[in-house]
Order: sequence, then C-alpha cells, then structure tokens
Amino acid sequence: TAVGPLGGAVLTSGASSSATLSVSNTNYFAANDTVRINGANYTITAVGTDTITINSPITANQGTVVGEVGGAIAHVCVPSDQAPGNTDITFQATSENDSSKSDTITDTVTVNAVAGVSLNPDRSGTGSPGGTVVYEHTLCNTGNQADTFDLSYTSDWGWTYTFTDTNGNPIQTVSVAAGECVEVDLTAFVPSDAAVDQLDVVTITATGENHGATDTAQDVTRVVQGLLKLEKSVSPPGNQKPGTILTYTTSYKNLGSAPITNVVIYDAIPAYTTYVSGSTGGTVPAGQLLYSYSTDGATTWSAWLTSSPTAPGITNLRWGLDLNDDNTVDANDALASGASGTVTFQVTINN
Repeated sequence: TAVGPLGGAVLTSGASSSATLSVSNTNYFAANDTVRINGANYTITAVGTDTITINSPITANQGTVVGEVGGAIAHVCVPSDQAPGNTDITFQATSENDSSKSDTITDTVTVNAVAGVSLNPDRSGTGSPGGTVVYEHTLCNTGNQADTFDLSYTSDWGWTYTFTDTNGNPIQTVSVAAGECVEVDLTAFVPSDAAVDQLDVVTITATGENHGATDTAQDVTRVVQGLLKLEKSVSPPGNQKPGTILTYTTSYKNLGSAPITNVVIYDAIPAYTTYVSGSTGGTVPAGQLLYSYSTDGATTWSAWLTSSPTAPGITNLRWGLDLNDDNTVDANDALASGASGTVTFQVTINN
C-alpha cells in the first residue's frame, strides 16, 4: 500500500468523475500499488509525471485524499518570563515499525514585547505640622523586557513629596528587569501651617519609558496633633493568586508625650481587589471603634457606624477611635501617650 504525500491527490482538471488523479509527488507511487481512498482500496494502473491512474474512477463526493493521513495539534506553552523574539520549535514523527523512517517540521513562535507595571499598595498615615511621613511601595515590572520607570505625583493640597530608594537616596526613575520588583519610598512633608484634620491625597504614578506602561497608587495623609505612628501589613504576604483573601492590618500607637484627640485612620481598597463585606475590625485601648466608608474614592463619606460596613462598591474605609463610647469621634476622645491598637479589613483579589 502506498501512502501519498500530505498534499494528497485530487481529481484531474476539476473533473466530477475520473480515474486519473493529480498528485504532488509521483515518487511515492508505482504501478500495481494499492491506494486507499475514503475507506476503499484501488489499484494503480499507471504513474505519470504528476498523475496516477487507478483501476476505477472516483467522483468528488467519494473523497480525494490518497493514503491514510493522520495529524496532531501541538500546544506550545510560552513561559511567563520569555523574552521577546523568535523561537524555532522542531517536531519529529518516527515510525514505530521502522525507526529509520522519520520526518521533521519546524515552526517558529514569535513572542511579542509586553510592557507592564504594578505599583502597590495604597497607604494612609498621619503627620504633625512640620513633620514627615514615609510610605513604602513596591514597584514590579510585569512585562517581559527590562524597562525604566519615571516616577511622578500629584497632591491635592500641593504638598511636597520626594521619592527615595531603600538607602534614602532621592530618585526620579527606577530601572527594573522583567519580572523583578523594587521598593520605592515616598516621603510626605507636612507643611508647618497645615491645619489639624487637613487631609492630603497624593497620587503617585510609575510610567515606563519603553512602551508607556503605567500604574498608580494613592497615599492619604491626615494632619494630627502629637505623634501617631502607623504600621501596615498584609497576610498572606507576597504575590498571590486571584480569589485569595488578603487581610490588611494597620497598627497604631501614640509615640508622643501628650494625648492625641480626634483620631481617625483612613485606608483605601487596593486596586484589582474587592472589599469583603463586613470584614472591618480592630482593637482600641478603651471605648469602641466606629466605621465609615466611601464609594466614590473618598470624595464623600457615610455617617459613623458601630458595625462593620456591608455596602457594595466600597472604595475607601475609615476607623474612628471612640474612646469614651459616645458614638462619635471628637476632642473628648483622647488616645493616651503610649496607647496602641489595630484596625483591619479584608479584600479578595479579582480574577
């Protein structure tokens, strides 16, 4: 039995019925060979320059492929960190009956250049007039090529901010290899004439110089009297899969020598996550925590609540330290020197 080339055989000159078939390579065939067409066997009676003649004519609806031809689909998985460019992949088929009979085919996979960046997390803190607040952020190059990212910011109240590396050196750009992350710190300089309870929202932006990939993060600073220290952490830490629930905890402590009143802690729901309904909580040295939320990026806020918010579409949260348990936060709620506690909330990473 002869097996035809992958080009198969077709009826000569578009005929509707013929015993003469056009083939792409007659070297595969000889007179008296048997060929199989759609499950039926035929005998070759003659071999021409580019045709074969079989012992009985066939029609178009009988099929035109000569021989038993099988196929396979190769799924090529491109590594997530694959650099841009062309990669040749060779496939080989070898006969199990005769290992000396084999053939190969080479396909070329082109990996396109992909640019991407992530800048996380959003943070919040408090500062005294004339003081500074430092916010730590992680910038990751999520593309498949090295890039240099320009750093910029916009401040609601026109405050001054500076970017620094982990050694405290001022920076305006940062170069990051594909798939790598670096820490970028942002220092807020609270004006000496800033009013207590003034709220400055700064949006920081990282923009790639190669292909313009961009991402933003947001820091919120509230002006307070005294010295309130905030430290934020997340569990589980590091990169996580979609669907993972993250728990954010902010610890607070009055490091000053005098009480701090009207303490309200702000935070934003991180980008690409969804707030877990009813997940806010925390601890206070006395009294209770009050809760409030925003669904429009901290432009407007709900009234104070005594239970965890459950509204849909929450973008920002705040906790009020109601230390005298009167369902409001005011000058009568004093956080004593050395007093501390925590506030928490949960989010789910979006798919």
